[in-house]
Amino acid sequence: MGTYGYRRFRRVPVEEEPDAEPSDEARIGRTDVRMEKARGNRVALPEARELAPNAGLLAQLDANRQAGILGVLEPQQIGGLLGVEGLGGGGGLEGGLGGLGTKGLGLGASGYGTGAGGFGSSAIRGQARVVGEPAVQGSLDRNVIGAVIKRHMNQIRYCYQRELAKDPALQGSLTVRAVITAEGTVSEASISKSTLGSASVGACVAGRFRRMRFPAPAGGGTVVVSYPFVFHPGEGAWAQGPVVPRGPSYAVVREFPVPDYASARRPERRTDFRSTVMWAPRVRTDATGMAEVRFPLSDAITTFTVTAEGVGGGHVGRSTTELHSTLPFVLDVPLPEQIAFGDRLLLPVRLASKRDEAVDVALSARVSGPLRIEDEAGEQRIALQAGSSTTTVVPVLVPQARTRATVTVSATAGSLVDAVERTIDVVPRGFPRTWAEGGTLEGTQHHTTDISDPLDGSIGGRLTLYPSALSNLLDGMEDMVRLPGGCFEQTSSSNYPNVLILQNLDRTGGGARLRVDRTTALSTGYQRLTSYQVGAGGFETFGQGPGKEVLSAYGLLQFTDMKRVWPDVDANMLQRDVSFLYAARDGSGGYTSTGRSSHDYGGAPKQVNDAFITWAMVESGHRDLDAELARQAALAVQTSDPYLLALAALTLQHTDPTSAARAMDRLASLQDDTGAFPGAATTVVGSRGQNAVVETTGLATLAMLRDGRHPSRVRKAAHWLTSRRSTYGWGSTQATVLALKALEAVSAFEAGRTQQAGAVRVHVDGEPIDVVRWTGSETGPVELDLGPHLAGGTHQIVLETLSGLAIPYALEVGWSAELPADHPDAPLGLEIALATDRAELGEPVRLKATVAAKGSAVPSPIARIGLPAGTRVDTWQLEQLKDRGEIAFFETRPREVTLYWEGFAAGERHEVALDLTPEVPGTFTAPASSAYPYYDGERWGVWARGARLTVTP
Repeated sequence: MGTYGYRRFRRVPVEEEPDAEPSDEARIGRTDVRMEKARGNRVALPEARELAPNAGLLAQLDANRQAGILGVLEPQQIGGLLGVEGLGGGGGLEGGLGGLGTKGLGLGASGYGTGAGGFGSSAIRGQARVVGEPAVQGSLDRNVIGAVIKRHMNQIRYCYQRELAKDPALQGSLTVRAVITAEGTVSEASISKSTLGSASVGACVAGRFRRMRFPAPAGGGTVVVSYPFVFHPGEGAWAQGPVVPRGPSYAVVREFPVPDYASARRPERRTDFRSTVMWAPRVRTDATGMAEVRFPLSDAITTFTVTAEGVGGGHVGRSTTELHSTLPFVLDVPLPEQIAFGDRLLLPVRLASKRDEAVDVALSARVSGPLRIEDEAGEQRIALQAGSSTTTVVPVLVPQARTRATVTVSATAGSLVDAVERTIDVVPRGFPRTWAEGGTLEGTQHHTTDISDPLDGSIGGRLTLYPSALSNLLDGMEDMVRLPGGCFEQTSSSNYPNVLILQNLDRTGGGARLRVDRTTALSTGYQRLTSYQVGAGGFETFGQGPGKEVLSAYGLLQFTDMKRVWPDVDANMLQRDVSFLYAARDGSGGYTSTGRSSHDYGGAPKQVNDAFITWAMVESGHRDLDAELARQAALAVQTSDPYLLALAALTLQHTDPTSAARAMDRLASLQDDTGAFPGAATTVVGSRGQNAVVETTGLATLAMLRDGRHPSRVRKAAHWLTSRRSTYGWGSTQATVLALKALEAVSAFEAGRTQQAGAVRVHVDGEPIDVVRWTGSETGPVELDLGPHLAGGTHQIVLETLSGLAIPYALEVGWSAELPADHPDAPLGLEIALATDRAELGEPVRLKATVAAKGSAVPSPIARIGLPAGTRVDTWQLEQLKDRGEIAFFETRPREVTLYWEGFAAGERHEVALDLTPEVPGTFTAPASSAYPYYDGERWGVWARGARLTVTP
């Protein structure tokens, strides 16, 4: 639809008032300063005492404000020209209309060549510059990205200055690679290239990027940006050197996409809500200081911030103003991002008229999908006084569903019409409960399942038969590929499975089924993981402090496997990790320890850590480890622990086949009747129970497969692993990775085996419901839907083979319950409380979350805090919690905030207070909150019922 506007700029006299000198806090980007301070300060110079003579464009932006002079500079002193290709000429001013963005979204100006270290003689020692061409993939203009980064340059420079104080010769360049989500947050930020030689600077800069907030990309999707910086210890004049290119390299003029409304038919509804509507990198005034810029606005009725920056006659100027987009008659319909079954939305419809007379408004609201308008309120007549505005509400009910709904509202006031169409995600109420069993079906197998407290319409069930190991492994594998995020361990929890899944899909030709872009997934994981490598070459959970030996060995395994599907793995990065592990040898067959990292890496007994590190080294091709290999040979004879024995056998298979064969005979004898290898005291990440058995069985399966003498035991172990797979994986990251490694190897081994036809009869509660048949040529699983035959209560499910063949199978039953059951041994306690259950629109509501370790220490606790729909938590609150050390990390999602800690001591208790801002009226129930140790999965979780909040208009 688009409203159309332009403004003509004319030079007028403006009184000059120099900016205040920025405080030390703002200059170095201290994170304990309020966000409003840290967003950037203009730099005042002693010699900035007069307006640039050709600043008519800047002055006309706001004749009642000062022009915001940055300084009077010699050309060679300019550290970066914002949105400028040259230094002007011909008596005119050449500047950039840096950005037109909706007010409050943080949009503004920037080209490239930003010099945030200071100008001329006032420059702060220790410079940071943008150099070269930032690369952007996605639908977000690079100059909008540059504007956001510019506001954080003080913080980026501080990262360098802090290390420069330790090493006065520190200098070089680095490139930050960041992934911007559809919401404008940064999900990933890492260092892709660096000549700086300081991991601390890289980790700090990457951390600053993760805190940035960008405009939402047009059309959604993610944006990947690579941003180059160079750092130098000199004063301001260092920019004359060869590191910063001269001339056009400051900014390359690029075409900003502008919709063409002239040739299109006027749309009936407003659907274009772009947050940035114009960027003009090169605007030249004429000899009188005048320039004209034309552009179409978006459909948003709002206030846009206009920022112009320019140079002329050796002077630099900058100013901002506001541009109001309006229509004679307009409506606005704000919506929450997500809403759930059982919520009641009071859809706010705001009407405004600029007419000189009263108008009678006919309002019509329609909803699609699962939403339903209550009490025929979708049609209303409203009397709107001259030049006034009002808000009416349309009550909307949300039935049980999971889909995206459309809300369309139109209003007619005489000859004037306005219409808006928006979308909203509708999610089901309650939380998933699952029951699963499986194994190898031979003869008849009986199962009992209890479906407790199901919500209406939420019950589903499935029998899956796997005629081949290949069909077993491929089942749903493409859906397991995810975009990585979080710390080293959290990133690995998705990246390493991605690597193994893609390795299998490459071999079997199944990659076409992927729902997540392969390159994006691997690149995101790789860039984030490498950002956690510290200066000595090892890896640390958050990239700070000394590297951790076990975590570094795990990284070595991961990157070694990753090279098979991602050729861009840096050999130098791998070699630094290997050198770190070589240096950690203690001379007696083991390794020193710099301590335990988050998620319990390094917390296992020394012989477990030593065995894992040696296996990782040998597995990745490093065998010159005489003392360490001798220690594993001795361990293979002494231990009866299946986890240690499997690690020793896998290690010796590469270096000492005779000792490996003896170890394999002992290991095979520890397999139980189900195919699993129970009995491990612990694993390298401190796993116990099911996770420990899965990790051990995965390692043992790999060892037996490589040994080649135990094919029947291999198949039995593979069938057991298959039966323990949940919706995403096998529980912990280590369990999922080792199960996938084992099953991929088994799949490759059995891919050429001939399958046979067969059939299975299925009974539910004594009644035969179907016979499932397969021909033997299937490469995928064979399934039967059990949902129509199940209801709440206890059910007996009987499976009977009709062909005498043994076949792997899995039974899964799922439903939704109002609140999941707490694990009886949950190590954490959780309390959630809202200060009130009723609030007015815009009135802050305090939410308090209390998380405590019940009796013993808890590694890596997590709390997922549910938020009522239509409320917002400002991220600066979470940043302050992180800066004060009250949390280690946080993530935000629609209706949820996730908080991370590195660990709780016995009895440790944390209270976190967040102020929620209600933005949409209605009655909303938050999803239940949960807390659990990260590495033990949600099965160890404790839950708190979601708070209910009524927001009045």
